[in-house]
Amino acid sequence: MILPREAVSLLAFILAQAVEGRGMTVVPSHAELTTQEAADMLNVSRPI
Repeated sequence: MILPREAVSLLAFILAQAVEGRGMTVVPSHAELTTQEAADMLNVSRPI
């Protein structure tokens, strides 16, 4: 199986983040989030 260069670069980035103990979230570009879900993902509070 041959992977495109971009896929290999992305996997390397994900692995580097994991080694450094950083969490990652993968979300499809067309996903719709509520304002609360977006705030939770960004670890910020949502103004009321």
